[in-house]
Amino acid sequence: MELAEKVETTLVKAKAALSDPKSWTKGEFARDDLGDACMPEDGAAQCWCSLGAIHKGSYSFRNAGINLTVAEWASSTLKAAIRNEPIPTHLPSFGAETQRVDMEVIEWNDNEARTHEEVLTAFDRAIEMVRGVK
Repeated sequence: MELAEKVETTLVKAKAALSDPKSWTKGEFARDDLGDACMPEDGAAQCWCSLGAIHKGSYSFRNAGINLTVAEWASSTLKAAIRNEPIPTHLPSFGAETQRVDMEVIEWNDNEARTHEEVLTAFDRAIEMVRGVK
């Protein structure tokens, strides 16, 4: 499976995880049924923020040793979709630039006025962007 296919799969899985408004959260990557924070890939997780859903979606690629790369491409693509920018042509370098991408997605997700519908729409745009480069 090519990287673009893995990124698309990750974004599709992330959107599916967030499909019910009750499965989307703000303020934590993921929460369990008691509302306590947990890891996105934890079996107890019941809801995710946008970035947490991306990490959950990329977790199946962990054995391939590239889930972080897939998650970074997926979050960069979601950021571009949020900003209505073209799909990124390079992966942010590890460190501060990657953290800025993640923080921008987190801040966007956690915005008080953000709606579930806006989150799903952003994922739809990101998925279409990836499909356009395959």
